[in-house]
Amino acid sequence: MNRPIKKIYSWYVPLGAIFCCALWGLSFPCMGTIYRSFPTGGLPATQILLAGIRFAAAGGILLLFSLSRGEPILAALRRRPLSLAGFGLLQTGLQYGCFYLSMSALPSGRASLINTTNAFLSVLLAHFFCAGDRLNRNKLAGCALGFLGILLLSGDISGNPAPWADVLMLLSALSFSAGNIVCQRLARHCRPVPLAGWQMLFGGGALTLAGLLGGGSLRNGAAAGWLLTAFLIAQSAAAFSLWNLLLTMAPVSSIGIYTCLIPVVGVFSSLILPDEPPLTARVLGALALCVLGVVFVNMPNCGKIKNSST
Repeated sequence: MNRPIKKIYSWYVPLGAIFCCALWGLSFPCMGTIYRSFPTGGLPATQILLAGIRFAAAGGILLLFSLSRGEPILAALRRRPLSLAGFGLLQTGLQYGCFYLSMSALPSGRASLINTTNAFLSVLLAHFFCAGDRLNRNKLAGCALGFLGILLLSGDISGNPAPWADVLMLLSALSFSAGNIVCQRLARHCRPVPLAGWQMLFGGGALTLAGLLGGGSLRNGAAAGWLLTAFLIAQSAAAFSLWNLLLTMAPVSSIGIYTCLIPVVGVFSSLILPDEPPLTARVLGALALCVLGVVFVNMPNCGKIKNSST
């Protein structure tokens, strides 16, 4: 790769990661409004159905987009159908099944901060499963700062009437982190956009089927709920396709740690909701620690990308 292109990519990676995390952060304040827009929005089956429709539609859009560009979207499916299906069930099915159920009981700001653990889990998992992506002092310091931020928030026990929701959100974070490892390996055999399309189509399809079998229904939904669902479909298509591309260009730990920034968007955008708890010094402190975690992990990797002509 020549130097001008490499210089562009060195800026593209952090800016792209920040853009993805900003899009994901906006989903937190959207969820409560979507649930209230459907008569059965409080039922688990309806929440799972909403997640399924969101991701299956986003996956279908990406596959049609890839097809319109002449990309061989069926080639990877024929070669690795089980791998793609498993990736979709892990990165989309399990992650967002837990996420949607958890969001029905957690305040948006708290949910986005707990979900931040995926950033540090990505760093730790990369040490064991990604060659050349080992822990060092800065990464350990960054992880410690981030976990300290989560502990600072979790100390406010009165802010969580449903501990099971915290557990589901942590499981969602773990599945996302593990999915980053799988994605980087599958991206060697499948282009990023079709990979994101199959991932969401398989995972979203499984969630849709589970929601329908469980009695979920979206009848008589308000216009606001459908509009926000359409926004999340577009958001998912854009964010996951770009994220998969970034994972082919930089180490998992360097990319995954940026998800620490999701609560910055999630917490502050949630302030517009009338039922959201006020911003406290504890939350601000947790946010500051999460941002410092990103800085520490990326200090030794600033501007570093993989030697690739992709």
